[in-house]
Amino acid sequence: MLSSFVGRRGVSLERFQTFCLIAEAGSIMAAAKGDPNRQSLYSRQMKELEAALGLELLDRSEVPYRLTEVGWRLDSLAREFFSGTDRLLNVSKGNAPHLAIGAGESIFQWLIIPLLGGRLGGAEWRLQFRNMTSREAIEGVRSRKIDLAVVPAEDAAGDLESVKIASYGMVAVAKSGLFGKSKSARWADLRGRRLALLEGRGQLRGKIERLIDPEGSTPEIGLECTSHPQVIEACAVGDFIGLVPELAVAASKAAGLEVAKIGELAEIRIDLILAWSRSVADARKEVSTLIGLLTRNSGDSSVQE
Repeated sequence: MLSSFVGRRGVSLERFQTFCLIAEAGSIMAAAKGDPNRQSLYSRQMKELEAALGLELLDRSEVPYRLTEVGWRLDSLAREFFSGTDRLLNVSKGNAPHLAIGAGESIFQWLIIPLLGGRLGGAEWRLQFRNMTSREAIEGVRSRKIDLAVVPAEDAAGDLESVKIASYGMVAVAKSGLFGKSKSARWADLRGRRLALLEGRGQLRGKIERLIDPEGSTPEIGLECTSHPQVIEACAVGDFIGLVPELAVAASKAAGLEVAKIGELAEIRIDLILAWSRSVADARKEVSTLIGLLTRNSGDSSVQE
């Protein structure tokens, strides 16, 4: 089985490693980190590997070069070999196996860490939390860069296993007094206020843009943040109305903020899923154990205030 390419001129572990570096960085140029000598070396190694395998691994029709479809498939296989060998060597030395989870910063802080509880620092594994966008996390599971991903259900991938582990709505947070005595408010009650929310697209952003009145009779977006903890901090020091997930209620109150529900935003409900590769979970007991722990503790239930 191995005689088809092992031993050919141009095939080596070093070339496969270079190939994986290029796939992870996104291009030869990015993998070389601005070093022209390294870029030349990587380019030559890729041409030699392609010639030896008889495959086009890089799409050279555009600059910078990108991986072809077969290139992505080979990257997954090569990465599985390298990571699997590293795990075997690590476990053989008596070390705990490494497990990597990809998710957003606030998901780790307000969902995954509480779900793991006392098992977070357990000696049976060494966990790595990777702050990633949903797209990066899904691709990370596919390419074996990470073992599990926690992403919104709308980003689920058909080629991966997944299960819902949380569901939450959105709430408004602000300094004391901005909401009055009520724990609920109408959109019109926020007129003249400036909103702080997460940047990007999604259910919330689409709803907000539909609700905003260009005539100024409604609140307007005043700050866009890269994480919900940033939204909370901005509201704690400024006069913003922050829009955050129900997961953040405890953190918001700890920051001295009041929490209110906005009637017009009640329809927004975001499901979070845990995604993984079936083959990885079948082959690695620690991965299936962690999946079981996260799904069992979540209870697949809604998060409420």
